[in-house]
Amino acid sequence: MIAVVLLVTSTLVAPARQDTLSPSARRALADVRFLADDRQEGRGVGTAGLGRAGTYIRDGFARAGLQVAFQDFTIPPDAPAVLHTKLGGTATRNVVAILPGTSPALRGEVVVIGAHYDHLGRIGGAIYHGADDNASGTAVVLGLAKAFAAAGGAPRTLVFVLFSGEEVGLVGSGHYVRHPVLPLERAAAMVNFDMVGRMREGRVTVAGVESGDALRALVTAAAAGEPLAVAYRESPFAPSDQARFYAAGVPVLFFTTGGHPDYHKPTDTADRLDTAGMARIAAVGLRVVAGLAASPRPVFVKVTPPAGGRTREASGARPAAGAFLGVSVDGEGSEGLRIGAIVPDSGAERGGLRPGDVVIRIDESGIGGFEDLVAMLGRRRPGETARVVYLRDGEAYTVPVTLGERP
Repeated sequence: MIAVVLLVTSTLVAPARQDTLSPSARRALADVRFLADDRQEGRGVGTAGLGRAGTYIRDGFARAGLQVAFQDFTIPPDAPAVLHTKLGGTATRNVVAILPGTSPALRGEVVVIGAHYDHLGRIGGAIYHGADDNASGTAVVLGLAKAFAAAGGAPRTLVFVLFSGEEVGLVGSGHYVRHPVLPLERAAAMVNFDMVGRMREGRVTVAGVESGDALRALVTAAAAGEPLAVAYRESPFAPSDQARFYAAGVPVLFFTTGGHPDYHKPTDTADRLDTAGMARIAAVGLRVVAGLAASPRPVFVKVTPPAGGRTREASGARPAAGAFLGVSVDGEGSEGLRIGAIVPDSGAERGGLRPGDVVIRIDESGIGGFEDLVAMLGRRRPGETARVVYLRDGEAYTVPVTLGERP
């Protein structure tokens, strides 16, 4: 039995549709500051800080006039550790808000808009604030929910979900997919926001554009006129919550500004975010959701997964077998594989690799793409030493790295 507490607010959403105003940078910053404040202690799964964050999200949804539900579940015992902390058996919850559709013909169908609101918590006395990962995405989803509610809704029903347990293997989104508050077969699409607060060179990546027909065109039209560049990725398999929905047959889009040196570190704080960039991403996301809520339903497209079944090697996104290097991948280029972030206490960190380095060779294997990295690691064992050749500021370096065991 799913433990769901439904809180129906007394203020109903106005039936008349108005112009939908994009969330503001000021509002997004206020939300991030609360979520990433020291008082929330990093929003670790099972902590009072994550509970306070969930209450804050619930109250924000409720004040906007949405129907709000808590969806309780337990972290499975085989969930991966978060920075060496096992959380199997811990109780936690998703926060869900429903905005009924306005069209008699379309209100039975659903667009899901989501982000995860958990982070790593307090480790060794240090608070891992998680401002970008993922208070930024949480703030965007909250802002979109309030914007659509203020405008009177959309033709299709909108379901806004803030997931817990992403950091331990996409557990909250997996639970939602198995126990949706509205049948998953009604879902026209799912839009996910994860780490959207550190825009570089005015760029946002949108992945999953080939997971449904016309999705790329929809994003292109939504971004027209916005002062940002969109980098498209066809694959829906990026290691965040949209992957659970795609595996269940739902077309998905995934917005992210990628990794950075503060990823999974205590220094991921609110003062380092580009909130003006977040507002631009929210404006594009709003138009994407509006299009998904009114246009013909996207047809699901089966995309071939990359070798290893993932698009980057990191905690929660690793090759199926072999050794662990400890990097996430920010992109592939003509020279090699660009590192987006470094997993703390990994071989990559101990070897001195940094975000932005471009890996071109490991031992005698050239690294031209992610598949090459997966294949190489699949042939190696934990404890072995690999010679990593990389470019930094145009100069080539070689460093020995002791490969680790997959967490």
